[in-house]
This record gives sequence, structure tokens and C-alpha cells, in this order.
Amino acid sequence: MNRFFASLLLACATFQVGYAQQDSVVIKGKILNLNGKLYRQAPSITFSRNNILAASNELSVNADLQPDGSFRASLPLLAASEEIYLDYGGQVFTTFLAKAGELEITFDADSMFKTARLFRFRGVNANANNYYPYYLDQEKKLFEANRSLGADFERSFWNQGLQGAKQSLLQRGNLRQRALTALLSEGKQSDELSEWVNSIVEDERATFLMEYSLANLIELSAADDADVKRFGTSPLTYQKVMRVNRFREYATRSANIRMPQSRRNASSLPVDRIARLVLRYVAPLTSAETDKLNLIVQKKNVDREELDLLSRLYKRGGAALATVASFERNNTPVMEAYEGPTRELLLAAAFADDFFRYDLDEKAALYQDLQQNMQNAGLKRSLAELYRMEVKDSADIRLAEKAALTKIPGEVLPGIWLAQSNMNGKTWVEDVQKLYLGRPVYVVNWDMYSDACKEDIAFIPALRSQLPEDVVFLFLHTSDPDRAQVTEEGFDSGERKLWKQFIVRNRLTGTHLFLDPEQVFQMNYRTPSLPGTYYIIRPDGRYHSRNAPSPAKIEEVVKAIREARQK
Repeated sequence: MNRFFASLLLACATFQVGYAQQDSVVIKGKILNLNGKLYRQAPSITFSRNNILAASNELSVNADLQPDGSFRASLPLLAASEEIYLDYGGQVFTTFLAKAGELEITFDADSMFKTARLFRFRGVNANANNYYPYYLDQEKKLFEANRSLGADFERSFWNQGLQGAKQSLLQRGNLRQRALTALLSEGKQSDELSEWVNSIVEDERATFLMEYSLANLIELSAADDADVKRFGTSPLTYQKVMRVNRFREYATRSANIRMPQSRRNASSLPVDRIARLVLRYVAPLTSAETDKLNLIVQKKNVDREELDLLSRLYKRGGAALATVASFERNNTPVMEAYEGPTRELLLAAAFADDFFRYDLDEKAALYQDLQQNMQNAGLKRSLAELYRMEVKDSADIRLAEKAALTKIPGEVLPGIWLAQSNMNGKTWVEDVQKLYLGRPVYVVNWDMYSDACKEDIAFIPALRSQLPEDVVFLFLHTSDPDRAQVTEEGFDSGERKLWKQFIVRNRLTGTHLFLDPEQVFQMNYRTPSLPGTYYIIRPDGRYHSRNAPSPAKIEEVVKAIREARQK
């Protein structure tokens, strides 16, 4: 095994140390001079933190403000210390370091937007949090004086040789360390701040190195072992999550490269893996069947009689076995390349990435399988948190799944209207649009399997909050013919089920039509009806724009819809 990966296996074992028994931080405080107007505009403060397995998912809690400006919230922690992100009404933000205990935050509403050091901390990690803005000031000054390591760093970084890239990263890290040293020389001493900054600096260096490797298609070597030694240590920061995210990309690429050509195009699992799954999921088994399966696991091949036995037993495993086997088959390179905490990390993160691909029963089967086979307590807690967040809407999802849909949108949950039909796609969509004559319509062509679409859709709630209530959001889910399946329940019934689940899970209020591949083909827009395209229809039913801005461009969309509404 490559020494780089051998050292990584050891480094990942530190998750057990870095992520101790789960505890909580109690965050309390007060907004001084809070006036009535500000209170009405923003009656709560949001606190969020990361999860090591999912860069895009944050656990958030809202702390309601009292009339005197005081607030209180409790946030469970996954690590011994973690970065927490404060957002007050989208107007002021800050990052602070938390650990188990009580932490107090105060800031003056009259000083918002007027000072760079708005927040004052007491309690756990108080010195680190009070000094952190001073560190950022020092770092900014040094980067401005050394632009080649600051604002212009990436202009030359990617085009260097590997040794040159490492040297540049070392110089950039040393510059950031100088900012910390300058702070300490001023008497602003804090062990927690030093640990925090050192962690960020090291994780940034490792992240850049893996990005360099990915960009230049090179393998890292044993000489880079030092870059992964803090892979799983506390504090848990956004930079560390980014480091894990890049490692996942790097490890997946490396696993595929190292996989034998004979296995790359295999459509099934190796027989020994199938035998292990049968032993786990099929019951009861006779002693003779158990002995045969253990023999297959040991020798990793089968004769004709054993293959027939394995096939018969596999069919007895039911849906749970089929789901787990499919997941392992899709992750075969990782399964064969890694072991221990590294494999656990990669498989758990892959599962979290693909939550939307599985229905509730499949999620439950995979979650139970991963949890039963994970040894790392910190990773188990991280996965458990993501899973709880994912299935919290299970009751509503079940209701949506049972809803009988027709060509006329029906409200299956408050604010969520669904429809499906076998009609010609163009005719059906036009009929539905006529239902909303007199109201402006924002049409979203999307596909839940498209990462770009999901990134755009994440802005929908913020966009909706800035538009009049009469604006209609019409979502057209466009299925990919390469993905389509025909079953006894109808065309692409499995994808329709996941479509409902995604809408409910993400609270996409509005009207939703599911277009199968044939209906997508029948659409006759002047621009292709592809995922990630947007249209605006005026209240008179005419198109205002067939190339409207995406939801991510909130100001542009609001302006365009208001113009369409006036016409």
C-alpha cells in the first residue's frame, strides 16, 4: 500500500480522539440598544455549525430575541471544539470558536456596520473569540503587503511544479503564522486561538495541495505524509470540512486509478462480498448454508453448485439486501482501496451526498448497515445527525407518496401542489399555465440529479421572500431519457417517488409538474427545455422572458418579475 495512504489510515484514526463524547454549548447574550424596527425586521439570531461528512449541510438553531434584546440557544457539538457561525437577519455575521459550556455574546445595534470588532465574548473560549478579529486585521495587512501570497496567490500557484507549489504553500502558511505571532507579542495570549489558527493554516495547506494534485493529475507521495496528520483533529472548522471534501475527490480518483482494469467495468460484486452480505441479511440459514458461505468468503471464488446456492440465498434477502448490495457495487473502488476509518468516512459521505437517490425505506436500510459496521464513534455521530435531518419530514413524505396525482395540480401539503399526466407535454404545460392567468409566473426547469439545479434551487426561499405573494413558482422536473425506467407502476415510477420526496424534504412550495422524457421532447420552447433554464410569464399569459435569470441572481429575478407583473 502507498505510504501516503497508510499514513492517512492512521491519521483518520484520530477522529476517535478529536471527536469525543457529544456535548452542547449554551449560547446566550444580548443585543444592546435594539429598537422596534430592527426587532420586527429580524426577530431571531441563527447559529450554525459544520458536519465533517457534508460541506453543504449545516446544523442551525434559531435563538428568538426577547424585547430587551436578550437571547439564548443550545447547540449540540460533534467535536471537542468547533467553529460556530452567527447570522443576525442577514445583516451582520461573525465566526467564533465554541466548546462544551456556556458562552455569552453581546453587540450594540447602534454600532452595526460601523466597527470591525462588533462582538464581545465571555465564557468558554472568550479570549480566542475576542482576539480573533485582531488576528484577521494583522493577516489582512500582511497579505496586502505580500500580494503574491495573498490576493494574487492562485495566479501562479497552479502552474508551478510540485516542489514549487509546496514551497509557495509553506511561505503562505508562514505569513499567516506571522500574523498570529504579532498578536501574541501584543499580549493577546490564548492557547485556543493558537490552536484555531494553526489548524486553519495547516488544513488550508493540505487542501491546496490536494487541489493541486487534482488539477495537475498527479499522485501525492510518501513525502507528503505530514499533510494528513491533523486530518481528523479538533477544532472542527469550515477549512477542515473543505479539506475532507478535497480528500474525498482525491481518494476517489486514486481508488479508480488503482483498481484493476478487469474490475472497472464489472456489473456485479465479487462473490465473497455477496456471500458476506447474504450472511448478514438472510435468516434463517442452516449450518450447512453458513459453512458454504464462509467457505466462499475465504476462497473468494465459487464452483457451479456454490454459485447456484449463492443466487438462491441472495433472492431471499429482500429489498434491504438489494439496496446495500447496489450501494456497495456503486462504491466498489473505495471498498477495495481503503479500510478502517478512511473507508468509513468515504462511504458515509457518499451516502450523505446521495440521500436524494433513495426512498425512505432504502435510506433506513443503508443507514442501519453503515452504522452497524462503523467503528469510529465520531463518524457515527456525524452520520446520525445528517440522517436525522434527512428523515425528519418522513410523515409528510409518506403523505405525498400516497397522494393520487392528476393533470390538474393538487395541494398535497400546505403550499405544495403536484401534478402528473400522460398528456402531450407542451399541451399539458400550457393548460396548467392558463390556470394562473392574471398572475406572474416564474418557470423553473430543473432536474434533481443536477448539482447545478440543486444549487440554484437552494436560493428559492430567499427569492420568494422578496416577491409579492401573487407570484407563482411553476417547477417543471425534466427527466433524462438515459435514466428512465418503465415498471408495472408506470413510466419512471421510481423517479416520481424520489421527486416527491425531494420537494417535501426541501420545502419547495409552489406548483410542480413531473415531465417524463417523452414529454420533455414534446416541449417546443424557443430555447431548449433543459434543466437550469428559467422563464417569466406575464399575467396576460405571454412570455416576458425565455431566458430569465436563475434563482441565485435574486436581485435580477426580482426586478424582472416586478417588470413582468406591471405589464
